[in-house]
Amino acid sequence: MFNIPYLYNYVNRQDLSVAQSRKVAKKYFNTGVAGLPGNSDAGAMQTWLLWNMIGLYPITGQTTFLIHSPWFESLTIDLGGGKQLRVTATGGDGNGDSKIYVQSLKVNGNPWRKNWLTWHDVFENGGTLEFELGESPSGWFTDGKSGVRTHATFVK
Repeated sequence: MFNIPYLYNYVNRQDLSVAQSRKVAKKYFNTGVAGLPGNSDAGAMQTWLLWNMIGLYPITGQTTFLIHSPWFESLTIDLGGGKQLRVTATGGDGNGDSKIYVQSLKVNGNPWRKNWLTWHDVFENGGTLEFELGESPSGWFTDGKSGVRTHATFVK
């Protein structure tokens, strides 16, 4: 279940990853007694929600993070050793309900044209993610070549 909403990134439909991950989070997580779906082994469910709200999804066993969109206008993650990841989102509604689609993204101050990034881009030495959000999908990263790369090798 964890990665299913994000698979759209692999076919250059990052906007659908955004829409589906929000739909899952809003349907299955809440502040009530049954606010977590199922049994949360070692905090897996809470961690999924946290990554969703940050606007990234870590691919297990890789240094790759799929990009969707943050729920917050601003957040800072202390990475230790004086390093930080700062995420900002302008144009959104501040609560993740509308204006959820990425219009543009800058990574460490530079325009970003991929729907993924790696650990080395923003976590290893710290960094910034500057999202501009809007009401409609924009195709902000599409250049026909920037879909998520894979480490898999397919054998016939």
